[in-house]
Amino acid sequence: MPLDPARAPLALRRIAQLDVSAASGLVQQHEALWVIADDELTLAGYDRAGTRTAHIQLLAGVLPEEHAARKARKPDFEALLALPDGTLLALGSGSTPSRRRAALVRVADATSNVVDLSPLYLRLERELPDLNIEGAALLADTLYLCSRGNGARRQNALIQLAWPVCAQAIADLALIPAEALREITDVRLGELAGQALALTDLAAAGDQLLFAAAAEAEVIDDVAAVEDAEEIAAAEPDEEVVEAVAEDEAEMEAEAAEA
Repeated sequence: MPLDPARAPLALRRIAQLDVSAASGLVQQHEALWVIADDELTLAGYDRAGTRTAHIQLLAGVLPEEHAARKARKPDFEALLALPDGTLLALGSGSTPSRRRAALVRVADATSNVVDLSPLYLRLERELPDLNIEGAALLADTLYLCSRGNGARRQNALIQLAWPVCAQAIADLALIPAEALREITDVRLGELAGQALALTDLAAAGDQLLFAAAAEAEVIDDVAAVEDAEEIAAAEPDEEVVEAVAEDEAEMEAEAAEA
């Protein structure tokens, strides 16, 4: 599926300045803005002026403050989706086994439950070894996911799931089965300023599916970074080594944010 160069990109405008770093997904419901960050265990709510109005726990526990350790343990929620019944679904990237979870959030009573995505994500990994879910959108009876091609293979993909199958599993707080998969389509986005473009988000607008993409100067191996962090934690080296790894990862994330 190639990018159509004849279609102009959408014009963007700033709505509000939010006090959150590493934001990875946003949904607007009426006048409320709901935001997830890939290194947090919570969902943040804001009004359209950018004032924080809510704070909902998605997973139990507390993440460490130290950068490398936090990266190794974060759930990596990368996509946020509003469901027809008004609940929100935050999806993990699937880039490591601990990131194969979703959180179903009922904002009305500020509660959440975990939904296991393991069977589905393991099926996707057969064709997408560098699986990295970054966006989700619901259009008619299809749930679309996008996998970001910022790994070594640079494989962007659009994934189609049977929404009725997913909806039943979510309602039952059960595993989303591999059988929900309908189709995987490779997406070729080309380059921007000499750098490969990679999918970063999806949105439905009427009967259209919109996407966002970014270009990065370097391939970012998030899984390798997590493995390195875990090895460092196990070996308990001196503080200078840990600090050097944290600084390297911080530079990688800064370059990705600038792209």
